[in-house]
Amino acid sequence: GDALGELDVSAGELTGGLACGPGGGGADIDGGHGHPVVGVVALDREAYLADRGPTVEFVRGLLAATAEQGLEGVVSKRRDAPYAPGRRSPDWLKRPHRDSVSVVIGGWRPEIGGSRLGAVLVGLPDTDGWRFAGRVGSGLAGRAGASLLTRLRPLERAGSPFATEVPREDAMGTTWVEPEIVVDVAALGRSSGGRLRQPSYQRVRTDLTATDLLETGDG
Repeated sequence: GDALGELDVSAGELTGGLACGPGGGGADIDGGHGHPVVGVVALDREAYLADRGPTVEFVRGLLAATAEQGLEGVVSKRRDAPYAPGRRSPDWLKRPHRDSVSVVIGGWRPEIGGSRLGAVLVGLPDTDGWRFAGRVGSGLAGRAGASLLTRLRPLERAGSPFATEVPREDAMGTTWVEPEIVVDVAALGRSSGGRLRQPSYQRVRTDLTATDLLETGDG
């Protein structure tokens, strides 16, 4: 899945000359007759299989159905591209389902070899305070990261604000801050250890305080 890229595209973009479906692995063979269709472009395969390209309504329904079933997302491919198994291709697009969650920032790390913001360490409400939920680096390039770092610098403190232990590889090089800044991140759920999966920074929640987050258990 990762080889296809984490491209976030809309339902309309998925239909723009793309052939898509909820499943995978069965496109090599015509299930009705057992004829291989490898190397045949999608448009010819559709004619052969009497298939039709997806409409916006179909893709929206597909996105809704896969999200409801807890699947990771939808993978699609250009309809005029040849089919070649086992080879990376820019003709593939992946539209993952990402839920937005509000988290508090408890520390930040600079870019490798630089001083600009490279990642933030975030936490979620827990019975004992803040539970460490991982590092967020995606989405912090450019002005977004610079603006967030301006908010974080005045909040520096001596030690970690998290009630749970922060792994050494995450804590290394971290500047700890008071847990006051709440941000929204998009993520592909959480790991068995409670870490956010592939999180991406979205925005600062100026309408939500850390106290609000603790009281509501939001996240």
